Amino acid sequence: MLASLLLPFALPVMLQQSTQGTPGTRYTFRMITENDSTVGTVREDGRRARIDLTHHGESHDYVLVLDGGRRVVSVHTREGEYSETADTTFERVVGLGLRAADATGVVRFRVRDVRITTKHLGPGELVAGHPTERYRLIQEFTVGVRAFGVAGETVRQVVVTDYWVSREPVLVPNPLIRLLSTVASALGQSDPEFARRSMAARRALFDGTPMRIVVTSHSLDEPDKRSVQRIEISGVASGRFDPEIWTIPAGYRRQSGDDFSWRFE
Repeated sequence: MLASLLLPFALPVMLQQSTQGTPGTRYTFRMITENDSTVGTVREDGRRARIDLTHHGESHDYVLVLDGGRRVVSVHTREGEYSETADTTFERVVGLGLRAADATGVVRFRVRDVRITTKHLGPGELVAGHPTERYRLIQEFTVGVRAFGVAGETVRQVVVTDYWVSREPVLVPNPLIRLLSTVASALGQSDPEFARRSMAARRALFDGTPMRIVVTSHSLDEPDKRSVQRIEISGVASGRFDPEIWTIPAGYRRQSGDDFSWRFE
């Protein structure tokens, strides 16, 4: 009896609480390699996203994707600092690091015999309940490495990246997924032209959201020894979020200099 009397007063409060916050989408992505696994939780509203990573059971730093994916901010909670870069710079961070090492003269990389091709493989299976189309990017290249002026190993590598792409949901571009999916071609990215051609080929290959990415790489000198990396999105659901999750915490200092730092240990 008491509950029925109180319900008309409680209902407006319940409805108000259920509609608080900014509407958006939550999903999880997992990256699996032969001996490691990383999980990311993403909360986004179509214009901005927050990516919290869990690696080895710990989660500290997180990444903000702002301005429709054009700005990437790495927030370092333990230091009370943050760093910021453009999305295209973040995607190329592996290659930029190798080029910086090359510029010192201690280690030299020489990329040649580059061949980049793409394919549309037709319909793929459902991923996280969404229909997909399959696409493939193939990168073939040779890298010669010199250290302290002494010729070292020559690597002839093939990297095959398969994408399962969905038109729905339309998600804010996830620079972490794009970055992690390119690690296998890191040596090739030491060459700016290779990096430019690879990025252009990926962007022209498809429109939509990659729900699953499988990267298979091997050396032509050891064709039976293959490395496989898998990234997959799951648990896509609507939600409401406090808009503060997409802001840099008050009082945090921007790291000095132009260097962007990001880690998940």
